[in-house]
Amino acid sequence: MSKNTFDCTVVTPTASLVSGKLTQAVVPLWDGSKGFLAGHAPVLAKLGKGDLRLDFADTSKGQGGSTTYKVEGGFVKMADNKLTILAEKASE
Repeated sequence: MSKNTFDCTVVTPTASLVSGKLTQAVVPLWDGSKGFLAGHAPVLAKLGKGDLRLDFADTSKGQGGSTTYKVEGGFVKMADNKLTILAEKASE
């Protein structure tokens, strides 16, 4: 896989919504939006309320694309080239 991608997981208390490779993510934090790219420094932050944009990497199964979720509350962790989003609420 490309050096320009990173793993991402999005979960809520009731479902696992995303597990895949991304090229970029824009996350609504409690104090504003934050963009994430591959190789980002470690971050642990409080998730806010708003649009979560995920840009998926191209794979052998086809081209990537973007998906937007409405999220509210929870936490975001970026470490070791893996973004984990634990959302209280999330919907497409």
